[in-house]
Amino acid sequence: MAETPPPADAPAAPATGAKPAPRRGGWAVLRLWRGEEPLARAFWDWGILGGLLVNMSTSFAFWLLLTEDRVVPAYIIGYGLSNAYNLLIGVGIWRSVGREVTDPARARRFRLITLALLAVAVVT
Repeated sequence: MAETPPPADAPAAPATGAKPAPRRGGWAVLRLWRGEEPLARAFWDWGILGGLLVNMSTSFAFWLLLTEDRVVPAYIIGYGLSNAYNLLIGVGIWRSVGREVTDPARARRFRLITLALLAVAVVT
């Protein structure tokens, strides 16, 4: 029996090794988590700018709460909130690298830089 061709409006099958196109829409945080944000936006906007804002503000809140002897909320905000954000951006950047960078050596460099920055953010 002869195979029937797929309908004209059916999506073409991806070539071997091709990465799926990013989904459009949805919350930006979910797009980041799934690695669907462009690498430049994930790294510079979410990672560098957002990381500075979140980590500086949670560090300040940590210090402020400790001066008022509110130790538990200080640690929840100072470490829990900031490390949750750092995990989010780390996973998002890692996945964006995997989606956009085809050169294995370049991808490895991006990922090492991301890990180094996350290590600094977690320690501080």
